[in-house]
Amino acid sequence: MAHFMFATGIECICPTVEWRGYTLRQDELAKTRHYELVGFTWYSLQDQVDWDTGLRENNGRVNPPGLCDLDRNIRPVGFAYKQLIHKWRETLPTESTVLRIN
Repeated sequence: MAHFMFATGIECICPTVEWRGYTLRQDELAKTRHYELVGFTWYSLQDQVDWDTGLRENNGRVNPPGLCDLDRNIRPVGFAYKQLIHKWRETLPTESTVLRIN
């Protein structure tokens, strides 16, 4: 059975490479405990506007939880995520019962 582990950058208004590293270590710990790791996700791809008010107010304030800014410039955490994908891209499909193609 596959289990899903997720984290959101909403608690951390400015996501960092260190925070992504922490979540990766948690993923690897789950893997050592024989949980099937299906993949990684990050929300959101780019920064959000007015997330700090839950979209209840139209302030036009940019909140930076994204892998890139609103001009699509990749943040350091975006580059770290790219390295993560490169590291696991061949491994996850071979170890997963969910991702197998019959």
